[in-house]
Amino acid sequence: MKKILLFLNLLIISSISFSQQNLNGNWQGISDDKRYVFRFTNETSFLDTPDEGWMNFPISNLTKDSDSFSMELPHISASYKGKFVDEKKIEGTFNYQGKEFKLDIERVSSIPRIPKSVFKQKESSDNQPIKKASFEETNIDPTDLKVVIDEARRYQYLHSLLIVKNGKLISENYFGDLDQNTMFNIKSINKSILSALIGIAIKEGFIKNVNELVLDILNDVTIKNDVTAKKELTIKHLLTMQSGLDYSENRYPFGSDPVFNSDNWVEATLNLPLKNKPGTIKNYATPNTHLLSAILTKRTKMSTLEFANKYLFKPLGIEGAYWSKDPNGIHFGGSEMHLTSIDLAKFGLLYLNNGKYNGQQIITEDWIKESMKNYVKKENIKWYETYGYLWYPRPFGKHSTYQASGVGGQFLIILPKHELIIITTANANSMVGTTENERNLSDFIINKVIPVSINE
Repeated sequence: MKKILLFLNLLIISSISFSQQNLNGNWQGISDDKRYVFRFTNETSFLDTPDEGWMNFPISNLTKDSDSFSMELPHISASYKGKFVDEKKIEGTFNYQGKEFKLDIERVSSIPRIPKSVFKQKESSDNQPIKKASFEETNIDPTDLKVVIDEARRYQYLHSLLIVKNGKLISENYFGDLDQNTMFNIKSINKSILSALIGIAIKEGFIKNVNELVLDILNDVTIKNDVTAKKELTIKHLLTMQSGLDYSENRYPFGSDPVFNSDNWVEATLNLPLKNKPGTIKNYATPNTHLLSAILTKRTKMSTLEFANKYLFKPLGIEGAYWSKDPNGIHFGGSEMHLTSIDLAKFGLLYLNNGKYNGQQIITEDWIKESMKNYVKKENIKWYETYGYLWYPRPFGKHSTYQASGVGGQFLIILPKHELIIITTANANSMVGTTENERNLSDFIINKVIPVSINE
């Protein structure tokens, strides 16, 4: 009898251990058209679809017993039910928005990276490559640099890491099967490019100055509220995120954004309620920068991308940029531009060299200086709130930097004192976790990449 009880106790313990512990880890299922990667931990669990570039769909209501489990993914109206075959395989079905199909999943040792097929690709190699430097020229220890790059490979969401020093490329790294022709969605780094385009438009005479009134330019839009106060809105207010318009980047449920789910983004932006007097309070809001794209389109009589190609990208040797449009054909001011990492390095060199590239003054030196001032009122300043003309002039660790950044880990960091530029691109298609990715990547750059780059 004692032997039977002991056997039953061991069986119960084994079942509990299997259901509670052995599910943790990475599991992959392959359907006819894509991979599904489930990541389970005691705290949080997520689904990735790497072949579509989407990551971190939250898993909830996960229930499991000795031989089966089920879970729900409410953000995408999906669910999964399965039974354990053994500790390495589960047979089950996946229901996605009412359509059910068989999906067996197996344990995998690592999370698959997003493949090249997800990204746009340039048809040809860079026509004006940045010169490469030897380790002797830069006084960088190649062994130390290799240690840093090897550590970078562990960040599954990191796509590329480039280091430019003294005007030359000293390290160019792409992860997975990505390469120098892979074009990445640079997200809000596009805002800093828009800043450059406004500076060029002033230099070329399309815009008088940053104090021009927005409604004098976009005068074909009907304003339905706060008309008198909105007449004070200037280009400078848009450049410094001080329009006063009531908009929050993270407030709206999926599908209910008052601007980007409307039929007319410009009109919807200008008809947002006015929360603050223009020029008084900084509120980071992408609709502000979309108005800048509309202004460039109106004043230059060409699309914002055509203007960028002619006056910015062509002098930099950048070809093939992709930039999505709003429902009325205006390029999305502030996001959704696709460039290569080398393209970003060239743009960084332009700012590091005070607006000059290959001997040509593309942007005035005065515009660069004005762009890197802080326009946030002193009483409202926190370290992360300092803001110029769509650039972040702020300390990064103990170093003074100019930064352009985008959600999910897109970074263009310039350290003028060291003539150093660091570029990262990373996966921004994430339901949750992009802030954590940015924080981890920032720490990695501060603690590892910068020190090895300046031989600190």
